[in-house]
Amino acid sequence: MGLLKSVNKKMTLTKCRAVFLDRDGTVNLEVDYLKSIKDLKLIKNTAKAIRILNRNRIKVIVVTNQSGINRGLFSINDLDAIHNELKKRLRRHGAYIDAIYHCPHHPDEKCSCRKPNNGMFKLAARDFDLKLNKCYVAGDKLADIKAAHNVSATGILVRTGYGKSEQDDLKEADIMPDYIAEDLYEAVKWIIKDMKRGKND
Repeated sequence: MGLLKSVNKKMTLTKCRAVFLDRDGTVNLEVDYLKSIKDLKLIKNTAKAIRILNRNRIKVIVVTNQSGINRGLFSINDLDAIHNELKKRLRRHGAYIDAIYHCPHHPDEKCSCRKPNNGMFKLAARDFDLKLNKCYVAGDKLADIKAAHNVSATGILVRTGYGKSEQDDLKEADIMPDYIAEDLYEAVKWIIKDMKRGKND
C-alpha cells in the first residue's frame, strides 16, 4: 500500500475511541503544499482542542493525503521534519498526537490509503485496537466526511481551510457531515458533548 506512519510509542494500545484529524486546513493553516517548517502555522486553539482530547484519554490520530511526495514537490524527510516540528509545538502547549498516517500517492494512482478511501483508518484501527464506528473524523474537505462515512465513523466538517467553500457545495453533495464546526476547538467541544450523551456508545 505504500502507507507510512508515525506512532507515539509511549501509548498503551487498548481498545478505545479516537478522533481522526485531517492536517492541512484543520490542524495547521492551509498553504499550497506545505513543504517547509517555515510555512507551518497552527490554527488558533488547535493545541487547546487536542489537549482536551488528551485529557479525556481519547486518542488523536492525524490522517493526511500528501501527494506532494509523489509529485516531487517535497521528500519524506521534509514531511518528517514538518511532523516533528508540529509535535514539538503542540508539546509546548501540553498537547500531543498519538499517531500520524500519511498517503504519498497521486490521485491517479488510485491507492486504497488515499482519503476518502479507508486504508489509513484500517491501519490505525489495527495499531490501536479501535472500533471505527465509535470514532470521529474532523476535516475541512468533503473527502474527510466521505472517509468518515466509509468507516461508519462520525464526520465533522470544520470551516477552516477549505471548509467554508466545501460547505457551500453541500447542497450538491451526496453525503452530509454529522456536524459543522467553525474550527477544531468547536468540533472537539461537540465531540465531548456527543460522547457524554451516549449517542456513540
